[in-house]
Amino acid sequence: MSETPGKLKLIQAGAGGMGKAWWNGVTNRSPDFELVAMVDVVEPVLHEACDQLGLPNARRFTSLQNAIDAIPADAVLTVTPPPVHVEHAKLTFARGLHLLTEKPIGHDLPAAKQMVELAHRAGKQLVVAQNYRYTAPMQRLRVQCG
Repeated sequence: MSETPGKLKLIQAGAGGMGKAWWNGVTNRSPDFELVAMVDVVEPVLHEACDQLGLPNARRFTSLQNAIDAIPADAVLTVTPPPVHVEHAKLTFARGLHLLTEKPIGHDLPAAKQMVELAHRAGKQLVVAQNYRYTAPMQRLRVQCG
């Protein structure tokens, strides 16, 4: 897998469920970033995703820590259960990477506040995906409800 200069190098954590929607769409086709590694604790799910994406074994991981240690990256996308988001935030910001997370930001308000504080201290961006707002049904609602 060749890395493209100028693109954000992204590690995706979570390949099943909504993670599949990400790698089967945005993370596979974005002109703005390059998927450099995939993480999932369920190995068959991990290998299904990576086989379809053409990611070699050296870029497949069962822990985010191992992926961050092995693969140079700029950011992490976590598409994991909300209780995992805080741990991923700790790992990501400790390494000076940006974090994009699925909603909800955390499993409770203290976790969400902790993630915001971690991002602030690291001077990195914490972004919460709101990927449905631009779908056709949501846009129709926006126009109709003004």
